[in-house]
Amino acid sequence: GLKKHGSPAGSAAEYVAASMDAAVYTAIENAALAKLRDQEVRYLAGFFDGEGTVGIAGNSLCIRVVNSYRPVLERFAACFGGTIGMHRRGDEKARMTWVWRCYGAHAADALNCLLPHLQEKRAQAYLGLHFRHTHKTDKVARECVVEALSLLKKVTHHA
Repeated sequence: GLKKHGSPAGSAAEYVAASMDAAVYTAIENAALAKLRDQEVRYLAGFFDGEGTVGIAGNSLCIRVVNSYRPVLERFAACFGGTIGMHRRGDEKARMTWVWRCYGAHAADALNCLLPHLQEKRAQAYLGLHFRHTHKTDKVARECVVEALSLLKKVTHHA
């Protein structure tokens, strides 16, 4: 075939085809990753609904999950950041437990991701986000949010 700058004819077409294949592959890969991430967030939301807490530590939003199965807490940390530490050492009566904690902006980002999928903790998540957006100098509003969170944790849901 014809040569242009030392390349065989058709190599530009092959390059475009390969680039399109790479773009299609990347789009498929991104869609698959997005689906996996959505599945992971849904799973973590369900877990958080049962085991998580939303609270205020000092002037900071704090979310946490306590569990004896550390790998699930590692999934929270991989998805949202935060730290994992020992909660209870465990003894002959109880297993060792671990705690995943996330504070401030990271906690707010995590709640924003989890919120659409939460059931039980939806109102607590909303209040936590509201606290985060309430100005630090508005102590009355912040105290109201803390009180509302405390009251929500005392509610017993009957069928």
